[in-house]
Amino acid sequence: MPMDGEKLPPAQVALIRAWIDQGADWPEHVGSQSAEVGQHWAFVAPRRPALPRVHDESWPDNPIDYFVLAKLEKKGLSPSPRAEKPTLLRRAGLDLVGLPATIAEADEFFADTSDGAFGKQVERLLKSPHYGERWGRHWLDAARYADSDGFEKDKPRFVWFYRDWVVNAFNRDLPYDQFIIEQIAGDLLPNPTQDQLVATGFLRNSMINEEGGADPEQFRMEAMFDRVDAIGKSVLGVTVQCSQCHDHKFDPFTQEEYYSLFAFLNNSYEGALTVYTDDEREQRSAMLSEMAAIEDRLKTQTPDWRRRMEAWIEKVKDGQPEWIVVQPKRDETEASGARYTPMEDGSYLAQGYAPPTSSSGFILETELQDITAVRFELMTDPNLPRGGPGRSIKGLALLLSVSWWEGLQSPGI
Repeated sequence: MPMDGEKLPPAQVALIRAWIDQGADWPEHVGSQSAEVGQHWAFVAPRRPALPRVHDESWPDNPIDYFVLAKLEKKGLSPSPRAEKPTLLRRAGLDLVGLPATIAEADEFFADTSDGAFGKQVERLLKSPHYGERWGRHWLDAARYADSDGFEKDKPRFVWFYRDWVVNAFNRDLPYDQFIIEQIAGDLLPNPTQDQLVATGFLRNSMINEEGGADPEQFRMEAMFDRVDAIGKSVLGVTVQCSQCHDHKFDPFTQEEYYSLFAFLNNSYEGALTVYTDDEREQRSAMLSEMAAIEDRLKTQTPDWRRRMEAWIEKVKDGQPEWIVVQPKRDETEASGARYTPMEDGSYLAQGYAPPTSSSGFILETELQDITAVRFELMTDPNLPRGGPGRSIKGLALLLSVSWWEGLQSPGI
């Protein structure tokens, strides 16, 4: 400090340190005018600069060479000799795909004496699937991609569809604006494709804490803070985390703007999507077609099926038991890794760590007498994996047993 100026001398730094040690008392009337912060480089639209003048006009082959040569000439240096073919091919391979050329590829390049020989090699490397693997890694780092949850259990998570989407986006040269749109709001596009839904995995790469004592809502908020931070660093080119607590001291980003962005992200479901590989999609399409064909055949064989269905419904609708809805209360004395969030419709949403087996207790208060049956409803919810109704990675659940006690001191169900 200060920004863009000479560093403070040690004596002044010592004064500031002593002032902080004494409580950093700051009179209200001093420094009431906010300091002006210059325009941040990330918000300045890039403009193509004019080519610098160079002495050796014969050396540059493209506009970038002018800037390189101008810098060299300014320092009194000369360009290195042109690289030999083996060196040139190795550099291009390691830079674009992270791999050296094979013997066959090198022999083909050495035998090509045309002026465009090197250009052909560059095009070959850009068309390689390894190009997206090599350069997609930089974006995956910015997107916090990982194959495990992090935190205490560090369980594996299956988000490689998003990783492959990034790799393929580089390989098909997806325009940058579309690259960002699909990752932040792919699910909000008209009739989104599976790939556009998968792209929103960018927002789902936060670490997940499923330790038994964790509060799901607290760590949902932690994930939101992480998403805002990721968008700031990877898309805006600004570190916005400071504005979680106050207006940013150095970057032009206010606390109000921070929570405006936070609110934009804090209005979507958290459940994992169900996506399919190409082979799985073909199998699914074939099964659905077969099911539709069976239904059509049965309808053709039984043309009065609708009348018969209505007659059956009319026949069985009488004599059905009357179910009385009872609002359960969570038994807080029951130890379980799951956290239950009450929903507006009276149901409970199970969240948190989902072990292979667990027990949960609820207390039911009712004035009903002579209860002979209890019915449980297991419902789907967008916040559950694949929409639920269970919490396994496939959205399934298994009810092994139900126990019932009567009395005020009951363990519940």
